[in-house]
Amino acid sequence: MIWRHTFLITALALAGCSHTLREGELLAPYAAVMKPVPEGESRIYLLAAIPGTLVFEDDCVLLRRMDGMLVLPVFEAGTTAGADSTGAWLHDPVSGETFRHRARINGGGGSAGETVSQLERRNVLQQRVPTRCREAMQADAVVILNPGLEPAG
Repeated sequence: MIWRHTFLITALALAGCSHTLREGELLAPYAAVMKPVPEGESRIYLLAAIPGTLVFEDDCVLLRRMDGMLVLPVFEAGTTAGADSTGAWLHDPVSGETFRHRARINGGGGSAGETVSQLERRNVLQQRVPTRCREAMQADAVVILNPGLEPAG
């Protein structure tokens, strides 16, 4: 009898956690977003100019660098990604700008030559990078983008 109740409770819990898309409902693309900085600590920002193009590919937000390679951009905590009837978007809360597929951007930031695996080992991302995003990248490279992204003029 206890086994049946446990099974029933587990089944109901799993059913409550599943989500079936309704017609017209869109999934937000994956964006690599840093965890918030713990209270009392400060984030160190890299200061290189990072121009590029945001690309939404395989439900992932990627950055096409000036050399043409698709890499993983990492955004500051508070950056959000979503989708609406016109497609996927990424919102930077500091600049107040919302970017769409193929938006040319200017930002600050940089790279320490880190791979996605090295970044994940540091445990700084809110969510792990999905396999589909790793496969869409053309180089196993990470670019950290500071808050305050602006459209390229």
